[in-house]
Amino acid sequence: MNILTRLIKPQDNKEMEEIILTVSCEYGTYDPKKKSGSGAGAGDQEIKDLYSTYQGKGKKYWVIIDLETNKVLGGGGYMRLKGTKEEEKICEMQKLFLRKEARGKNLGKNLVELILKEAANDGYNEMYLETVKSMIEAKSLYEKYGFEHLSSPKGKTGHFQCTTFMSHKL
Repeated sequence: MNILTRLIKPQDNKEMEEIILTVSCEYGTYDPKKKSGSGAGAGDQEIKDLYSTYQGKGKKYWVIIDLETNKVLGGGGYMRLKGTKEEEKICEMQKLFLRKEARGKNLGKNLVELILKEAANDGYNEMYLETVKSMIEAKSLYEKYGFEHLSSPKGKTGHFQCTTFMSHKL
């Protein structure tokens, strides 16, 4: 597989929205009949324009491209955790989703490494994330990178479907 990981471009928005909704449906956090994903990442308005959401200081979003098919395989990024003060230097890993066929190929691992490195370079000293119980593989990956489980959420993400809260010192 010939892969390129690069910062998101406007033309990636539609494909990433489709990936987020498909994976969210697979893990039970999005109902395509109701077009409802409230309480999790699929319900965030920003998934319609991830490119614009991640422009500016202290936030980045990458996509993974299969160069043979020019297909977006997934993506992920980070930004300051909503509901925290800037001086707290806490960011949130966000919208890390991979197509089913892209899983198990170290793409998620490589993306987590990139996100952790870049967030530290941006001056953050802690990375927070939220996920759901059904995303067992994702939780295992985060644990391998030293994310520790928290007993309660941080910030104000509005993701009430998320029941797993994790943090990692950068």
